[in-house]
Amino acid sequence: MRIISTKDAVFEKIENALSGRQEKTQLEALAGIDCDEQDLANQQELGDEDPVATIELIAQWLPDTGEGILDWFYVRVSGVDADPPQIEHGGPLLAFNSQGKAPDLDILIEDAVTALNETIEWAEFELEEDN
Repeated sequence: MRIISTKDAVFEKIENALSGRQEKTQLEALAGIDCDEQDLANQQELGDEDPVATIELIAQWLPDTGEGILDWFYVRVSGVDADPPQIEHGGPLLAFNSQGKAPDLDILIEDAVTALNETIEWAEFELEEDN
């Protein structure tokens, strides 16, 4: 499986393919991350009066080509108790091509956490090892 940077020229091609074939797109929620008190405090120190409370990493791909994008979405503290919660799009973290197969979600999550850490400045997320 190939991981593709959002800065790579291929990224735009994959993004266009997904938007043009939304009815064929498969979605998979990879991870939910709850921000802890330190994350919230860090955001407030940086001037954010309504910090991010929770993050979701979601992959979407075309099963026939294996091309996809992994995005992050978030809910701010003020939107957590809303029904439904006020979900905002953080943006794409990476693209991938699994050559017509289902993507390897373990590889995707590792690369997504790395990309997320490069995107935000108020936290350093780590994967927990399963025992």
